[in-house]
Amino acid sequence: MRMQLLYMKRAFQKHIWFALLFQFFTGYLSFASGYQVNAYLGINQGLSNNFVRGVYQDKSGFMWFGTYDGLNRYDGYEFKIFRNNIKNNRSLIYNWINAISEDATGNLWIGTRQGACVYQGLVP
Repeated sequence: MRMQLLYMKRAFQKHIWFALLFQFFTGYLSFASGYQVNAYLGINQGLSNNFVRGVYQDKSGFMWFGTYDGLNRYDGYEFKIFRNNIKNNRSLIYNWINAISEDATGNLWIGTRQGACVYQGLVP
């Protein structure tokens, strides 16, 4: 019984040391990278919905956010929102965005709940 307690104590100590080292190195790496969060982007800043399903940065530097309520392009200052428009067959086929990607020619591929869309020439 005493040996089992000693073994459990040593195992616990190893786990504690591992956890402390892990926290130290992950904290150090995030600090060393130099990135800091300076702002919050949400509905008040123009995002169509606070539930973001996908984030992508294109070759031009625009940040794209896929939400439950459309595709959002952020240029560092404001959002431009792309949504489904029943009267426009060139709009998104559905507003619920699951994935965002870009191909080699700069076309933006959008995965929605109802299928995929490709946007060409969205960058002004």
